[in-house]
Amino acid sequence: MPDNTSQNILKTKETSITNIWSPLMRLALLIATDVAAIWFLNKLVSLGYLPLAAVILIITIFVNVVLLLPKAYPIRWMVVGLVLMALFTIYPIFFTMWVSFTNYGEGHLITQEQAAEQILKRNIAQKLEGLTHGQPLSPRMVIMHSGFRMLRAMDI
Repeated sequence: MPDNTSQNILKTKETSITNIWSPLMRLALLIATDVAAIWFLNKLVSLGYLPLAAVILIITIFVNVVLLLPKAYPIRWMVVGLVLMALFTIYPIFFTMWVSFTNYGEGHLITQEQAAEQILKRNIAQKLEGLTHGQPLSPRMVIMHSGFRMLRAMDI
């Protein structure tokens, strides 16, 4: 019959090694996640997606607090679901509210000069398309109002 004391000592050594590696692995994973979040935040801010960057920052801070505080142990099991809920339900609601009070829409994504340039390019492309299909072209004027000045371009 084996000695129970030697088995208990072996079990104690295994659990102490497991207890040391578990927090270290959790901390290493948290550091890797934070590095990825900081890189992603840098890209979002440089591209001008400030509302999404703010939400990602808040979520990253929340995950850090939950995983580092011992009192938040029960919430650790829900952190993935809470993060996904924040990204896919709460953020779109707040983004929609933010957009409704701004001039941010499909018609306002480019400047007025860029819009004028695109319209001129489209008219030239239509003219060239007419030439390639053998259709006769008539000279047209493109008149666009640009603030207080009038921009005129003659089609060739």
